[in-house]
Amino acid sequence: EQARELHKRVLKEGDFETAKNIKDKYQLMGMYAPAELIDSIQKATIEYVSSCIRKGEFKKADFIIEDYNIPSSEVAERAAEDLKYLLASEKFDLAFDTLLKFKISNQDEELREIASKAFEKCMDKGYYEISADLGYVFELKNPNVKKAAKLVWERLMDNGDFKKAKQVKKKHRLTRKDTQEIAKRAYDANMENNKVDVARCIRDDYGFSVGFIEWIIEFIKSILRSIIKSE
Repeated sequence: EQARELHKRVLKEGDFETAKNIKDKYQLMGMYAPAELIDSIQKATIEYVSSCIRKGEFKKADFIIEDYNIPSSEVAERAAEDLKYLLASEKFDLAFDTLLKFKISNQDEELREIASKAFEKCMDKGYYEISADLGYVFELKNPNVKKAAKLVWERLMDNGDFKKAKQVKKKHRLTRKDTQEIAKRAYDANMENNKVDVARCIRDDYGFSVGFIEWIIEFIKSILRSIIKSE
């Protein structure tokens, strides 16, 4: 009983190594340990696992879960609560990692409500990339999700990060109507800068057509570029 109390205290203080040594030395979860004792030890330990999850210490959490043989149902339940805490605390990267790591359902009503509130906060602060990710991950039925995704896509296009922009377009299912005007503008800018290969990729990725004269110019510039490269 003294060993159990000591284990609980040092674990609460964050001294996992000492707690583990006590557990092993006094066989608190050994073959002959009563079920009530094992249950008590596991309940105390899951609290420590929770603190690890909230810090993003997933490897440490995995080790503890295995070493203490904590039931997967209890881990899943606690991880879901930790996810809610992380969303409410605006620790979004860690929240997304926790969701994926512990395969938490995004259909829990309370969780979706918290995610929805986080989405609105991020929109108000202009954190459009996080907003778009929250909308995508939690499948939020909010028209502003598409608005956030489009704003992120536009910024990427303006910055010339066409590869990531294409990923955002595909991920959030932006339509030709959503993208054509800015995609054409990016195409024209790259043609003016003689970046014919980039311009052609943009044209192919966004499925818009160019006039005959523009096509001829693209073709001629492409030929000239090939000649220059070969020389």
